[in-house]
Amino acid sequence: MTRASPERVTWRVAAGGLILFALNAYIAGPWFRIEYLDGRQSIEGAFIGLARYILHHPAETAWFPLWYNGVPFENTYPPLLNYSVAASAWLTGLSVPRAYHVVTGIFYCLGPVALYALAYRLSRSLTPSFCAGLFFSLLSPSLWILPRLLADSYSPWMPRRFHVLVWYGGGPQIAALTLLIVAILALDFALSKPRPHRLFLGSAAVAAVLLTNWVGAFALAWAALAYWVSQRRLNLRAAAAFLALMGIAAYALVLRWLPPTTIADIARNAQISGGHYPMDAARVAGLVAFLVVMVGIGLLLRRAPLDPALCFGLVLAAPMLGIPGLEEATGFYVIPQPHRYQVEAELAVALAIAFGLTRLIARTPTVFRVAVALAASAGAIVQTGQHRSYADRYVRPVAVGETLEWQVAEEVAQRYPGRRLYAVGSVRYWLPAFQDIVQFGGGFGPGIRLPQWWISDYAIHWPKGHGELTTTWLRAYGVDLVCAGDERTLDVWRVWRDGTKFDRILPEVWRSGGDAIHEVPRRSRSLAHVVPEASLVGRAPEDLLDSLEIERYVEALEDARNPVATFRWLSASAAAIETDAESGQVLSVQIAFDRRWRVESDGKRLEAFRDGLGQLVIRPPGPGRRRISLTFEPDAAIRVVTAVAWLAGILSLAALGIGARRGTPGDALYWQ
Repeated sequence: MTRASPERVTWRVAAGGLILFALNAYIAGPWFRIEYLDGRQSIEGAFIGLARYILHHPAETAWFPLWYNGVPFENTYPPLLNYSVAASAWLTGLSVPRAYHVVTGIFYCLGPVALYALAYRLSRSLTPSFCAGLFFSLLSPSLWILPRLLADSYSPWMPRRFHVLVWYGGGPQIAALTLLIVAILALDFALSKPRPHRLFLGSAAVAAVLLTNWVGAFALAWAALAYWVSQRRLNLRAAAAFLALMGIAAYALVLRWLPPTTIADIARNAQISGGHYPMDAARVAGLVAFLVVMVGIGLLLRRAPLDPALCFGLVLAAPMLGIPGLEEATGFYVIPQPHRYQVEAELAVALAIAFGLTRLIARTPTVFRVAVALAASAGAIVQTGQHRSYADRYVRPVAVGETLEWQVAEEVAQRYPGRRLYAVGSVRYWLPAFQDIVQFGGGFGPGIRLPQWWISDYAIHWPKGHGELTTTWLRAYGVDLVCAGDERTLDVWRVWRDGTKFDRILPEVWRSGGDAIHEVPRRSRSLAHVVPEASLVGRAPEDLLDSLEIERYVEALEDARNPVATFRWLSASAAAIETDAESGQVLSVQIAFDRRWRVESDGKRLEAFRDGLGQLVIRPPGPGRRRISLTFEPDAAIRVVTAVAWLAGILSLAALGIGARRGTPGDALYWQ
């Protein structure tokens, strides 16, 4: 039997990729055409809002004053997808929401193609590789294995990956999943002949995942470990050193956008975002146990005569299914939000089942193989139709001007520009998609800089009654408006337990059915206030009723005997304050504290520190009228490291021709 020519094999491989892309493009067809989705339970409004902000304010990406009383821009979300959407909107003229759906739709379609390419590179077997991509496109094994996910679905045959994209707004996670597969491809490419330019390309692929989604970044660490331990052709020690070097290089490439401060914020907030997941010693021990089990499985499979792609899938499936499965069965978690790793689990299961079944079926009689192929083809046609039906059913446009979220955004932007709003639920997440609304809330909880925000947010919207006390908390954070709803609310999330608590306390300035906006009276609408230092909140409150220090602080804010300070934003990351403080008084600024705020008066640096609420406090240089400048300055050293890393990578590509001619000794160190 003659072997196919390399050209014919290349065409066959390419044809398989085109078929998979076309199949997924057909399934997701309505997604590419939609602008505003009739699905406001989705959080995609936050990502659309960030892309809209980048498009309109490309130079204002140091400090982001619109969310959570301000956060460093890198804390808003890993930026790659948002910048890609903004660039696509700018280049094509599409609206930002339409560009978001096009870009995320492309990533969705490329996921199975990337898995097919990875499987083929690892195995050099076309049929099982294509089956893996097809399986990943049409089946959702996480629904068969994890009952909680099935309870969240109408059928075990529904397109879970597409459901995450549409229903939950998981565009960044879907994009990161595709980039994760590409990153493993790039790692394999780099290890095949470890040279500087391959190191850079592999590191850049890893960096792309880190810059897209935190869940994807964590899953990539597991995937890289699974790849390393499962591939028997790798020299484990040498490959580990090279992979570690690539990891360091990848972090250097992204350091500008993911500095240690952001990672620390994410690590802290992830334990209380989307549930209560404190990481104690038992959780860490459980995580280490999963690592040990995973490595053990990989070392065992290295000795078995199995396809490298099958081994990789089996090893990766252990943590990706085991971690959420353990939490679902016993309630014991080893990482925060373990249920979110469902789509990453599916790529591992797709590889394992596709290669396992095709190898078994290959040993059966021809008649049986033909029957299986026909049955699989018929099933694929049925599943394709069902998946497209899902898209037609759930990807529907909405008259956005009739939605609560749009109406609130327009009302605040037109009548109260620059005023800080407290809102919850779908309103909170969708406001950024329409207008630049300053919020006490925001669209990405893990990036919050105010350590007490979680307790404060809960204290405001969850307890019933206590309208006066809740208003005191709102004043403490400089909130001017509060949007609340009763049992008739059109907010999809329906978060308020007592949205009428403000009806007899605060003036109502807007109403639509069961939803209203109330104005919070404050002596001064400024974000800067002169108060006695003794009136500051010193101890972080534990709940709504733990409010003695907050009440004392708000009394000082409202005390007419204290001078009024003015606060004016000069840009998103710079402000000017004018004040007339006296001895023993400080300047309380209702924005989040960060050590990178540079505070000066008359060219002299002023002392700045954090109060018990996490807000900025400035110690004036002395009594009398003063003008104080406030500037957020990202760490210059971090930016230099990132610039040097990218420059070194680009130079390695420029030297590619020289390296190719001379060759690189020592390639065998990385392969057995």
